[in-house]
Amino acid sequence: MRLPSVIRILTAVAVVAVAAPATHSAPERTVRAQTAPATGGLMEDFVANHGQWTGDVKFAARRGGVAVALEPHAIRMSLDRDAGARLGFVFEDANRDVTLEGEGRGPTSYNFLDGRDRGLWRLDVPAYERVLYRGLYDGIDVQVREKDERFEYDLVVSPHTDVRQVIVRVEGATSLAVGDNGELVVGTAASAMHQTAPLAF
Repeated sequence: MRLPSVIRILTAVAVVAVAAPATHSAPERTVRAQTAPATGGLMEDFVANHGQWTGDVKFAARRGGVAVALEPHAIRMSLDRDAGARLGFVFEDANRDVTLEGEGRGPTSYNFLDGRDRGLWRLDVPAYERVLYRGLYDGIDVQVREKDERFEYDLVVSPHTDVRQVIVRVEGATSLAVGDNGELVVGTAASAMHQTAPLAF
């Protein structure tokens, strides 16, 4: 039997204004799953960091009250409407030499004018439809994108690769639970994020 060149495993996260009751409690805060959320707003594409932001941020996007920052080993988000709650999805034991690459150059560029010092300005900064974490794990890339008012990401898995090496640690959650449909419910102070159950295709 011929194996497909890659297998994609998809999960998506949406932010819900009122926390939904969880069906089953999760015993630990380490989960074997993936992704990030969204609403409507500016910077829908992933804007590359050309020095306008400090820290480990390589790309960032914003939709409404949700800001997402992509770091080499983590997806981090800030929920404005949830009293500034911050969540992190950290890829445990990932390869150290991972690279983040923008895919699908968007039609919009951004200018960042920080004060009067033109040396700090960043002009014509590109934005992309997707970001690829290349080589995050052996035989596994991760592609992050926005679709249907939410952020989602795929695990792009090469044949004969053990997906059990992927472990995602959730930071900043007040609770973790598994819902009736197998989705991960990530609780915050005033809302909940629903991460859909993984789908392979």
